[in-house]
Amino acid sequence: MLFALTGLQAMAQIYHCNINLIPAGETISEEQVDKHIKRFSYDASSKDGILSKFKGVEVFVWKKANLLNLMVKRESSKLELATKYHADQESIILRVKPDLEISCMTDKKLNSQGTVVEKKLYLDKITDESMLKDFTLKVEVQIEKDLKFKRPTHGPTDKMRSILFQNGELLPPNAPKDKNADFCIFHVRVKVDEDTIMPAGTGLQPLDIRILSNNDTQEVLTYNFVDFENGKTETETFAYIPFSLECRYQKNEPMTYRSFKKITGNRITIKRK
Repeated sequence: MLFALTGLQAMAQIYHCNINLIPAGETISEEQVDKHIKRFSYDASSKDGILSKFKGVEVFVWKKANLLNLMVKRESSKLELATKYHADQESIILRVKPDLEISCMTDKKLNSQGTVVEKKLYLDKITDESMLKDFTLKVEVQIEKDLKFKRPTHGPTDKMRSILFQNGELLPPNAPKDKNADFCIFHVRVKVDEDTIMPAGTGLQPLDIRILSNNDTQEVLTYNFVDFENGKTETETFAYIPFSLECRYQKNEPMTYRSFKKITGNRITIKRK
């Protein structure tokens, strides 16, 4: 086992951390980042630590006295290690061959030396004027009001059900739509033959976020909650499996967070993780 530590002196409280599983010597595209890297932030002024899990790796970070403690476990290699750092360090790196790297840096370090991508991931906030197509990493879809996926009253019952949002209204998927207005549609697969509720407070982790172009005038922003290639989802319940949230808008007027909330009637929000 081989690991290395680095650090610079400074006073700081917020640490932005990565669990990095990119194999040594390999490069990946931006679309693959979430498959290889898990990001989380830790407030060192908090009385509690933080536990982050990613693909069989567990990282627990906590502060005690003037020390920042780091504990790492990995199922596949039976790895268990713990180490400590001075709490005034601006950055820390822990490497375990062949492909595990844990790194953290403070707000100050990130602002002064972080890459453009790192700053965007950790520091950029989603505001009403933000273009949602610019935020395809480190986001969560939050349900703010109960959503009811109704059982059809006529004809065969389909396991796949949808809700359409337009102009702040909640509509069945086959309802007439204003062809000139942007809209979003939420697809789920239900497990019970009855009306199914997705309750307020539900947090949904997109496994993939894509921007597709249907034609010369429209784009579709899609939050996928199912990894079809590997057959997995992180948000399945006993009653339903969230499939996707798709929003269609005009290319010449990209969807802002303000317009998204107007379309959904503030029933759904998009948050940074």
